[in-house]
Amino acid sequence: MEATKVIGMIDNQGQLIIKEKINLSPGKVEIVILKSENINIQDNEKKESKIKFKNQTFRDLLENQNPTDENYDVDEQKWSYLKEKHNL
Repeated sequence: MEATKVIGMIDNQGQLIIKEKINLSPGKVEIVILKSENINIQDNEKKESKIKFKNQTFRDLLENQNPTDENYDVDEQKWSYLKEKHNL
């Protein structure tokens, strides 16, 4: 099964509009639609910046670090690395 993630919009007529090119082989597809909530990222960053660090060594690094994508799968990345390393 091939999978991809794209951003689209639903217009007033209820039609799904995707402006990005989709790099999948031709054929039938199954579509799952997740409606995004409008989240103010700046408010979250302000809350995180209130953290007080006991050790100043990594303060600059940690304060300027972008949050990890919630869809990032550490185990999948490890498995991909091991497959490539050992030619599996």
